[in-house]
Amino acid sequence: MRENLDPFHQRTDEEIIEVLKKTYLWDYVSTLPGTLDHYVVNPNLTFSQGGKQLMCLARELLRQTKIMVLDEATASIDYYTD
Repeated sequence: MRENLDPFHQRTDEEIIEVLKKTYLWDYVSTLPGTLDHYVVNPNLTFSQGGKQLMCLARELLRQTKIMVLDEATASIDYYTD
């Protein structure tokens, strides 16, 4: 999981967990074997389409991207999370 969000190891576990909480992914990620060290072999088996969109959003929040261009960024995310 850490490799997917922070491939260059520039962020602390606390920063990663904070972003996962902001994107409502922490409850799910915390149940995975190894939690942050869980290796995602096939994202299609680990995450739903909405979960993959949230992972992309979490990655950009973690990188503190100044400009984000979103095209239907929440199309596959459930109503509550959206």
